[in-house]
Amino acid sequence: MGGKILEKMLMDGWSELNISVKVCSVCKEDKSEAKTASQNIETFERFVNAHKERIYSIAYQILRNHEDAIDVSQEVFIKVYKSLGRYNLSENACFWLYRMTVNASIDYRRKSARFQHNLIDNEAEVAQEKLIFFAPNPGDVIEKEELRSIIRSLVDKLPESQRIVLTLRDLEGFSSEEVAKILKCTQTTVRWHLYKGRRKLKEMIVKKYPELIPGG
Repeated sequence: MGGKILEKMLMDGWSELNISVKVCSVCKEDKSEAKTASQNIETFERFVNAHKERIYSIAYQILRNHEDAIDVSQEVFIKVYKSLGRYNLSENACFWLYRMTVNASIDYRRKSARFQHNLIDNEAEVAQEKLIFFAPNPGDVIEKEELRSIIRSLVDKLPESQRIVLTLRDLEGFSSEEVAKILKCTQTTVRWHLYKGRRKLKEMIVKKYPELIPGG
């Protein structure tokens, strides 16, 4: 398949992505089609369409940049296309795909000089926002998008292991068991990084945004 065809397939619909999409069911429902995708363009297109929203979402949460997330998503699916003839995709295929996305995003983040510049810009933006957090009562109104922006900017400052676990567990909504499968580690390790990351995150909020803390 020509590079232009693959690029068009991967790019189609990126602008309409819903970042909060949950795990797809293609791998569980039709393993045989996923296994033969490298020989069948239509099947591979279905595979891409079923996974691309989640892959983009994971990449975006780690990279915090739309164009970078698209680049990583394309890279991941190109690797998948080249690998499908060699790998037997089992029920854990989704976790293999998500692990590949996490690793590709980490590599991209480490290599990108633009990333540090984006972090500075995002933090300056957040600092100018009016913060409203009436936390004592669950029914009170919270400016969710503003709060989410703040949380994301602070998560970016965590050590890599804590940042990735918090991104998958708290921002992407995976369970601890799923995070462990994606990262190929134990649930105990996931819970440890989650505990350390959440504690550090709370410390940063108390220090930089005390108005977000009830009674602060």
